[in-house]
Amino acid sequence: TGTVLIPGTIVYKTSAKAYIVEAALERVLVVRPKGLVESAKIAHFIGNLHRDIDMQADERVVLYEPALEIRLQKLGYTVSRDDRVFMGRPTGSDAHQL
Repeated sequence: TGTVLIPGTIVYKTSAKAYIVEAALERVLVVRPKGLVESAKIAHFIGNLHRDIDMQADERVVLYEPALEIRLQKLGYTVSRDDRVFMGRPTGSDAHQL
């Protein structure tokens, strides 16, 4: 139906139970830019690969891909792996659709 379920959303509730959306942890790559220019370069690079990015205050987060990790490292960025909820669109979804 195109409905997006946000973690924390109550999808059904009775007097005894509530069914609440919970997101699973996913393996992600985390890049911490050293400034605004580096942040823009990282976001541009990832966007050109048609990968969604979760823009946190001081981090750029993308779903884990070994080849992407290597490319980001070769570009000189410090990249770490983590397991966390990814709030961006998954690979394969239509990021251009409004």
